[in-house]
Amino acid sequence: MTATQKLKEQVERLPEPLAREVLDFLLFVANRHREVPFPPGRESMRGSLGHRADPEKLKQEAGAWEKANLEKHASD
Repeated sequence: MTATQKLKEQVERLPEPLAREVLDFLLFVANRHREVPFPPGRESMRGSLGHRADPEKLKQEAGAWEKANLEKHASD
């Protein structure tokens, strides 16, 4: 019996919540073994999702980090 056949046999016995968890893990492992981890031209997940970022929120976040760093170093 092949590993695929054994896997199918075991999966058919799982309760639905556990089957969802196993599916999640299976997709995670399959994704990890892809030859190209990100679409061509993308160097990271951040680059892949950069087009979805809200520029105003990014500006606010950068300002908050700058303020936090200034306050931290002012107390040193």
